[in-house]
Amino acid sequence: MISEALDLERFTMFTLSPIANRTDVLVDWVKQAKRDGKPIKDEPDARRKIANIVTDTAVAKALSTRFVCAAKSGGKPPTIPSSQYKLFTTTLSQRVCDEALDITGAAGTIREGQELAPLLGRFEGAYRATMNETVGGGSSEIQKNIIARRHLGLPKNF
Repeated sequence: MISEALDLERFTMFTLSPIANRTDVLVDWVKQAKRDGKPIKDEPDARRKIANIVTDTAVAKALSTRFVCAAKSGGKPPTIPSSQYKLFTTTLSQRVCDEALDITGAAGTIREGQELAPLLGRFEGAYRATMNETVGGGSSEIQKNIIARRHLGLPKNF
């Protein structure tokens, strides 16, 4: 029963909507932002980072759908899909914020709520918050061990 509760917690505690929202906000900002008078959207590095984030956000949505379908058909939260979803989304959440800070440059590190910060420092504050996500519901290392042992048949701490 505890394992089932943890499987459900891994899915419900780390919802996709904040990640998708941050991704949308960052994409919208990049479309109109400029650095040294030139559009950031024209920078190859920024375009690559945005493309990766948008793609991985779609992957997270697919993992979410897979979890829901498996839970419906099995009648209980599935362990492996919940661990895969939790590991992927918490890592993605950190990466979205990290890439946003890279794209916004040094000004992106200005504390949340300050007028001079790009996007009012939203990603600076969110990045700090995402550090805790990898621990709740079982650390990322625990999720990797669950996937390795139960899904891939590998020994613990491969």
